[in-house]
Amino acid sequence: MSTTLLIIVATICSTITMTTFSYLLSYFIKKQYRGPELLNLLICKSKFIPIEASKNHPLGWIIHFSIGLVFDAVLILLWSNYSLSSSWQSGVYLGIVLGIIGSIGWTLFFKTIYKPSHIDFWYFVHLIIAHIIFVLTALALYKIN
Repeated sequence: MSTTLLIIVATICSTITMTTFSYLLSYFIKKQYRGPELLNLLICKSKFIPIEASKNHPLGWIIHFSIGLVFDAVLILLWSNYSLSSSWQSGVYLGIVLGIIGSIGWTLFFKTIYKPSHIDFWYFVHLIIAHIIFVLTALALYKIN
C-alpha cells in the first residue's frame, strides 16, 4: 500500500475507533465527550466562522477527521522515514503525547471561544485514553502494511 493510501486508511480507521470510544464513554457516563459535537458547539460560539451549526453539522466531522489526518500523516511519516520506534509501548507514549496536545488545544478553545463554567478534568483523561486508542489503531495498520 502506498504511504498516501496508508495515511488515508489509517485516518479513517483510527479516527473512527477513537470517536467510537468517546461516543460510548459519553453514552455510559452521561457526559458530553463527543468531539465532533463539541467542535460544532465551538463553531456556533465562534465569531470567526459565520455558520450556525447544529450538533450534527458536517463541519464538526470534517474538522475532526482533518485533525486525524494531520496526526496520522505525522505518525506514519515518523515511523517510515525517521526510525521512530513502532513498538506498542512507543505507541502508548505517542498516544499520551497526542492526548496532551489535544488537551492543550481543547483548553485553548474552551478558554477563548466556548468558556464553560467548569472544565471537567475527566474530559482530559478521556482525551489521553482516546488518543492512545487512535495511535494504537494507526500503528496496527502501519504494522500490517
